[in-house]
Amino acid sequence: MGCWAIVPIKAAAACKTRLAHVLGPDRREGLARRMLVQVVEAALAAPAIERVLVVSPEQHALPPGVVQLQDIGCGLNEALELARGYARAAGATQLAVLAADLPWLTAADIGTLVGAAAAGEMALACDRHGPGTNAVCLDALLPFVFAFGAGSAARHAAEAARRGLRVRRVAAAGLQFDIDTGADLEWLQRRAAPRWPAASPLAATR
Repeated sequence: MGCWAIVPIKAAAACKTRLAHVLGPDRREGLARRMLVQVVEAALAAPAIERVLVVSPEQHALPPGVVQLQDIGCGLNEALELARGYARAAGATQLAVLAADLPWLTAADIGTLVGAAAAGEMALACDRHGPGTNAVCLDALLPFVFAFGAGSAARHAAEAARRGLRVRRVAAAGLQFDIDTGADLEWLQRRAAPRWPAASPLAATR
């Protein structure tokens, strides 16, 4: 059935807690929702993607056609294992795992990621600082162990080497820029204020 995009996201109240010093709970949840919708809409618009699956402890208001799979909140990598099993059973042959906090992600960025994951290879998109992983794309049937979290890029590269996969790095801007810290928010505000006005830490309430 082609390539499935998998987008994992925590429960709303657990999203973006590192921004608690600049954004109150309602604004953090609103920002997380807006970024999730941005990522999902980009995936829906990408010709390379057959289906979009969001895995989360909660249901989200998302466009029609998005598969929503409930996990029990045991962790990101465990949620991805659940989603991979579901996608495989439904006939997926390739998986594009996308972080839910990519405010600049476009369909073209996703196409670049999927195109880089040729047979026997894995596409890897790091965050703009380097050590984190914002996206991977690989064969759905590979017994690849996901290792998202701090310093995950090196762990994913090591796992790929252990599996005999060549890693192709993807540096598309929409895949590199995620939101984790107050500095990320300020950077986003300076460059995309008309599109993301509510993300401004200056307008935040605790």
